Amino acid sequence: APAGSAADGADAGAVAGGDGAQRTYDQPACDVVFLTDAAKAESAAKAAGVPLVVFVVGDFDDEEVENLEASLWGDESVRLMYGNSGFIALQLNSEDDQGRKHASHFNVEGTPCIHVISPGGSLVKALSAQPPLTPAALVAAVSSSPPEKTSPTKPEKASPTKPEGLGATTAKVGGGRSDKVKAKEKQEKEKEAEERRRVKMQIEQDKAERAARSGKSGAKGAAEAAAPPTVVQGGSSRGAAASKSNTATIQLRLFGGETVRHSFGAEEPLRSVFDFVEGEGANRGRRFVLKQTYPKRELSMEEHGGTTLSELDLVPNATLILTDPPG
Repeated sequence: APAGSAADGADAGAVAGGDGAQRTYDQPACDVVFLTDAAKAESAAKAAGVPLVVFVVGDFDDEEVENLEASLWGDESVRLMYGNSGFIALQLNSEDDQGRKHASHFNVEGTPCIHVISPGGSLVKALSAQPPLTPAALVAAVSSSPPEKTSPTKPEKASPTKPEGLGATTAKVGGGRSDKVKAKEKQEKEKEAEERRRVKMQIEQDKAERAARSGKSGAKGAAEAAAPPTVVQGGSSRGAAASKSNTATIQLRLFGGETVRHSFGAEEPLRSVFDFVEGEGANRGRRFVLKQTYPKRELSMEEHGGTTLSELDLVPNATLILTDPPG
């Protein structure tokens, strides 16, 4: 079942489902944590028997995605449903291989958008940015997802009438078969419970590793010590391509709203990006920092200039926005 960050102290409550009924939850709300591996997310949703909520974004959706962080994913009703194992969250970029495959299969016409997928893999609801994505629409879509179908148990055939002398033998055979069925059902339930525990532990472990990486992004070697992230807090997927790419394609959004793309070496320091902007006169003579939407942070020449693009997790591509320095 999905597990987010540690509970923030919010009380458990009730959320109106798609049918208007109030659903009461025992666990407190918690932050939505996005998986970035589609296969693992689908497996986790199927094992837990809950819907998979797929958040599809594009390279130019930074502003919209940032707004949704508070208006949608930060909404108490969504966080409460997620904190009570209401759904598994997956974020895909429409320009990545996984995103293109999903977009082709489910006919994505524009981003950002949300697809609610049943545990069995069928599309329950597609939510687009127009009309705006709202917590009520998401909660209703998740609530309307049909439960995972289970194979019905075949009824046992009635034993044919036997002569009186064989009565004891017939009862014994019938009873033995019933015990086997019960044992098999118990084994399947235990296996399913174990799989749910394993998925929950994996999500917690991945989240802890991601938090450790974010906290040490400025220290050289931290990226080498940490495992490749499979879970991000509202971030975008880098995937295995990041560890293999030798270049970083940086899209820069300038003060006037224009965008410029340039490729740098993965091991070049962030100073190279600042030098490029100033060399092109793109900063118009103004002092600036580089803002990244996901993960949400500001990169400055003074603090991060000597850190490589690979260590800053800007490989194979990233979008940075020129903004005025704080203060």
